[in-house]
Amino acid sequence: VLPSILLINGVVSIFLTKYSHPVIDAFLSEMSLSALLTTTFTVVVAAPLVEEFVFRGIIQTWLQRIFDGNWPVDSLLFCNNTTTPLRTATPGLASRYGAIVITSVLFAGLHIGQGAAYIPLFFLALALGYVTKKTGSIWAAIIIHVCLNSLSTITLAWTYLQTTF
Repeated sequence: VLPSILLINGVVSIFLTKYSHPVIDAFLSEMSLSALLTTTFTVVVAAPLVEEFVFRGIIQTWLQRIFDGNWPVDSLLFCNNTTTPLRTATPGLASRYGAIVITSVLFAGLHIGQGAAYIPLFFLALALGYVTKKTGSIWAAIIIHVCLNSLSTITLAWTYLQTTF
């Protein structure tokens, strides 16, 4: 997953626009050890945990229940306590992957202010959604997200070390 996302990110950076991120930009403007530590915590720990919990843990799970027919929309809208599934047919492509695609669009949309980063992040979100669906847990997605963000942070730390020493 990670090499593919890095390749897509590289192609997008070369042909479209430079990547921009408010947290990274703040670090680059200050370039201190405390800024590096704060950025590292935010990017490597907080963002993956919060984003995966919200997007894969809540939104994708909720949408998947709707697509599967296991969470009747009418019970949400009209406080109807029915437990009868809306659909009993074999799930189609939209039912199997619709929640992943919609969640990925929302995830990419969250990052729209970061240059063209939303393009590779859309593909990352598709992979994270698929992994979450296949494993039944958000932990694999969190680990992948942490690994990707760690690569960015290592680059920042290297920049800091080069300018400091």
